[in-house]
Amino acid sequence: MGHLLDVARRVAARFTPLLQCGACGRAKGDAVRLIAGPGTYLCEVCIRAAMARLAESVTSAGAPAPCRFCGHLRPPVPDAATVDVCAPCIRLMDTILAEDDQRRQPAT
Repeated sequence: MGHLLDVARRVAARFTPLLQCGACGRAKGDAVRLIAGPGTYLCEVCIRAAMARLAESVTSAGAPAPCRFCGHLRPPVPDAATVDVCAPCIRLMDTILAEDDQRRQPAT
């Protein structure tokens, strides 16, 4: 029975889609967390970089485009790689990562 389970896991692994960042292509792993959106993902590295760009820019540049996460027609964060993401979604993703960081810290 154990052998069949191992075979089933190997077969499932071959057909499981690779989860990767839609902006930079980083694959999900122990060192990389991904935030899922409808049909795309953003990794924590790209989210943090977009937050830095957002903090640097006073106004969003660019014409409004549908956000790949919420679908609203808003200006994307400047230079947020190849994925159009609005400022509210980037802020929400940054909050999710910060909460996850707090949850992962050992209790004192």
